[in-house]
Amino acid sequence: MNFLNGQSGREGVQKMSKKIEIFIHQAGQSGPVLLETHDGTSVVALKADLAKGDDAECFLFEEDADEPLQDHHQIRHHGEGTKILHRSKCNRTQVTVRYAGRVISDDFGPGSTLDRIKRWAERKLGIDEVDAAEMSLQIAGTTERPDGSTHIGSLVTQSGCSITFDLLPSERVNGGW
Repeated sequence: MNFLNGQSGREGVQKMSKKIEIFIHQAGQSGPVLLETHDGTSVVALKADLAKGDDAECFLFEEDADEPLQDHHQIRHHGEGTKILHRSKCNRTQVTVRYAGRVISDDFGPGSTLDRIKRWAERKLGIDEVDAAEMSLQIAGTTERPDGSTHIGSLVTQSGCSITFDLLPSERVNGGW
């Protein structure tokens, strides 16, 4: 009997060796890195694999989660597609959004997507759904408007744990939205 998964014989061994793919996002990367690991790998083991000479002190977050995964947590993938995680030296990312002379701020997990941040800002600022559909987040002081699936932790500097956005009307293309 294989006590780790309650199955015996070949069936238990096959379950133990199942591989999963994980997209890992982190600060300073324009896109995720694809990593293949065993289903059930612990967070602490995954952190060690990701460190590769880098400072191993980091947090791993599931996408759109505000709390980091605990070191003893086992990485499992249920369902279709690739699992998405965010690696960060920041436990929280302070997000500030400016709109029409108003400023709001809150802390989020670095794996939070811009879509999630935009919905939060729209609710907090009382923007109705019709107007919200025509708005987008732009990194303050730039003309960069990252895609809604971008993790906020990917946009901060390695040494910083905060970012500011301006909520602006979406850019028009050929006179339309």
